[in-house]
Amino acid sequence: AAVERCVVAAVERANSGTVGDRLRRSGGQLVRLSFLGLVAALMGKEPRATSALQEVNSHLSGEDVAALWEEIARVMCLTVRLGQISRVQLAVDELLAEQGRGASEAVLHLSAQAVAGHLAAARHFFRFDDSDAKLAQVKRSTRGRSESQSGARYDPRLLVFEFLFNILLRRSQVELLNL
Repeated sequence: AAVERCVVAAVERANSGTVGDRLRRSGGQLVRLSFLGLVAALMGKEPRATSALQEVNSHLSGEDVAALWEEIARVMCLTVRLGQISRVQLAVDELLAEQGRGASEAVLHLSAQAVAGHLAAARHFFRFDDSDAKLAQVKRSTRGRSESQSGARYDPRLLVFEFLFNILLRRSQVELLNL
């Protein structure tokens, strides 16, 4: 329900405007942005991605677009994390089933390691490097969609990949992609 509310809020923000604009969008005279269209736009290069969104909806300010990118990223992070929680639940169920079948210690150990691995899974392409005050000032003045309001820097393409495939990329995969 939380993901659905966030998706609806992001789509409503992207399609905001006057009553006339809303009527033209519902009648097909103006483009109606969908969530997946917004996800695709998130991968675009800046400043062109923001400009393109503002061309489609002239009522969106730069701050509106930055907040929209933030909402979209939040939805994708939450969705992937919910998928990870589901994988943890499946691994715990498997561990309990193995235990109920009287599996050997080795099998139980492997199942417990799988649970621990799922629990410890982390996102490896987000960076929080706000230690330098000057860097923080530059970030505030150049905030784009690849930097969240919390100061996190990330590659939107990797976030979209995780979202589309409902996985968390391992550190080695991120390192390979960043070469």
